[in-house]
Amino acid sequence: RSSHLTHLGGFRREYLHRKRRDSCPDLAPVSSDTDSNTLPPEAEPHEQNSSLLLAAEIEDQMSFMAFFVADMVDDSPGRQIRLLTADGLPPNSAQARKKKMSVAKACVSTFKAFIATGILFMPQAMTNAGWGWAVLLMSFSCVISTLGILLLGQCHQHHNVSYPLLGRKAFGVYGYFLIAGQVAFSQFCFCASYYIFISTTIQNLFLGHGMVPPSTFVIMLLVGLALTPLGWIRRIGKMKVVNLAGDVIIITAIFSVAATAALKLCRDGVSQEVVAFAPPSRVLIFAGTSVYAFEGIALVIPIRESMEKPEYFPHMLVGMMLFFVVFLTGFGILGYFAWGNHVKAVALNELPGTMGMLIQLLYIMAIFCGYPLAIFPAFAIIESKLFSDGPPTLTRKWLKNLLRTFITLLMGAFAYQMSTYLSLFISMLGSFCSIPLAIIFPGMLHLRLVKDSPRLDWILISIGCVLVPVTLYVDIVHMNL
Repeated sequence: RSSHLTHLGGFRREYLHRKRRDSCPDLAPVSSDTDSNTLPPEAEPHEQNSSLLLAAEIEDQMSFMAFFVADMVDDSPGRQIRLLTADGLPPNSAQARKKKMSVAKACVSTFKAFIATGILFMPQAMTNAGWGWAVLLMSFSCVISTLGILLLGQCHQHHNVSYPLLGRKAFGVYGYFLIAGQVAFSQFCFCASYYIFISTTIQNLFLGHGMVPPSTFVIMLLVGLALTPLGWIRRIGKMKVVNLAGDVIIITAIFSVAATAALKLCRDGVSQEVVAFAPPSRVLIFAGTSVYAFEGIALVIPIRESMEKPEYFPHMLVGMMLFFVVFLTGFGILGYFAWGNHVKAVALNELPGTMGMLIQLLYIMAIFCGYPLAIFPAFAIIESKLFSDGPPTLTRKWLKNLLRTFITLLMGAFAYQMSTYLSLFISMLGSFCSIPLAIIFPGMLHLRLVKDSPRLDWILISIGCVLVPVTLYVDIVHMNL
C-alpha cells in the first residue's frame, strides 16, 4: 500500500520486495500486509568449500534457534527477525525452505547445542558420586530427559509454536510467563557460570607460573566490563565466523583434555582415590549435575522446527542422546580415573605446559565469542516485557543497553557469591533450571495439549517434582558445611 511507504524504512522495504519478485518470479508476491520488517534473503553462494558452507549454515540455524527460544519469531513487529541476519528469514519463501536442515545437519546442531562448557565439569562432579553411581545417574537422566524432549516434540507437532507459546496454549498467560521466565533465568545462570569458569582458569594460569593471582572480585569485575559491550550486540546472525571459531576451540579443548587424561592413565595407571560408589550423602549432588550436562534442552523445539523432515526428529534425538550419555560419561570417567579426587573443578585447567596455557586462553576467548548468542534469549524475553512496541529510536536502544548492562553486572555479582561453590552451583543449576525445562514442563504440556499418555506424563512430572526439592536441599546443606 502507498500508505506503508510513509512508515520508517518503507521505501527500502518496497525496493527489496520488488527486487525479490523480479529475481524470483516463481514466488508468490509479498503482501504489504505481512510483516513489513521481514527482508528477503540473498541468493545462496556457489562454488564454495562444502565444509565451510555447512558450518556457516549450522551457525545460521543456531542463531535462528536463539530467536525461536526467545519467541522472537512470533514478535508482531518482526523487528527482531531482521536482526537475525542481514537477510531475514521469510517463512514461506522457497529460499527459506532450502535452509531447512537435513538429518545430518540436525545432528551437528544438536551436538553444538548440547556439548559446551558443562562437559568440563564432569570429572570433578564424579568425585561426589563415584563412577558407578555416575553411570547409573547419567543413564537415568538420559532416559527421563529423552522422554521429556520427545513429549515436547509431540506438543510441537500438534502446535507449531515456540516453547513459551506452548505454555500459553496449555495454561494461558501464567504458563507463558512460567516457561519464558525459566528459559531466561536458566540462560542467566548458565552465563553466570562463565564468570566462575573464567575466574578459575585465570587464577590457575597465574598459580601455574608461580605468580600471585588477582582476586576473584577483580577478575569478575574485568570480565563483567568485557562482557557488557558484547551483550549489546543484536545482529547475532552476523557473528557466524566468530561463533565458528569458538566451536573449533571448544572441540579442540575437549579432545585435548581427553588426550591428556588418557596419556596420564597410560603412564601412571588409575588413581588410587577412584571409587565406584561414593557415600550416599553426596551422591544426590551429582543428580543435578547429570541433568545440567544435557544443557541444550531449550533448543530441541527450534531444532525440530528447522528440520527438513521433522518426522525423523524422534529417531535422530534418541540416537544423539545415546551418543551424549556415552560421550559425557566417558569423558567424566576418563578425567576421574586419571586425576582422582584431586581433579580440578574445571578439567581444562589440568592441561600442562605452554600448549595447555594457550588452549586455556583460547577457550576463554571462545566463551566471550559465544556469550552474545548464549545470553540473547534472556535479554530478548526480558526486553519484550519491559519495552512496549515502538520505533527503534536511539533513546530506546540505549535504555535497552542500560538494562543489558545492569543484567550483566548483576550476573557477575551472583557469580561472585557462588564462586567458592562451583560444583554445588552447577548441581543447583541442574536442579532448579534444567529439571523443570527437561522433565516437568514437557510432561505438563503433553498432559494438557496431547493427552495420549497421561500415565507417562504424570510419572515424569512426579519424578521432576521430587528431584527438584530433594537435590536443592542436599546442595544447600553441603553449601553450609
